[in-house]
Amino acid sequence: MKTFIAGNIEVMRKDYPAFGFQAFSYEEIDNLDLGKYSEEGWRIPTSKEIRFLYKMANCAAYDRSEWNSQKWSIGNFGDNCYWAKSDSSVSFILYDFLGGSVESWSKGKLRLVRNIK
Repeated sequence: MKTFIAGNIEVMRKDYPAFGFQAFSYEEIDNLDLGKYSEEGWRIPTSKEIRFLYKMANCAAYDRSEWNSQKWSIGNFGDNCYWAKSDSSVSFILYDFLGGSVESWSKGKLRLVRNIK
């Protein structure tokens, strides 16, 4: 499995599950069992971590082709919403990697992270 380092976390290069074709609803995320991934320390990123990943993936200026290339090279991020653990009373939030905001879409993708050992 390919990963990359972003600050103090290790990040999977692909969405969960493999190849990232699945989008999860809030209820699915709230009840998600990561199985072997959890045993290996993988988890859902915090809202602070997902914002950091967004900034890393979108730091390539204003040219749309350059921007998409940067998002792809950093971690294969697309113009998708990604789940993160919330700092508020709501358990999870969706963070939009196209616009950089918290969204209210009903489904989103999942990228797992873990602390660097």
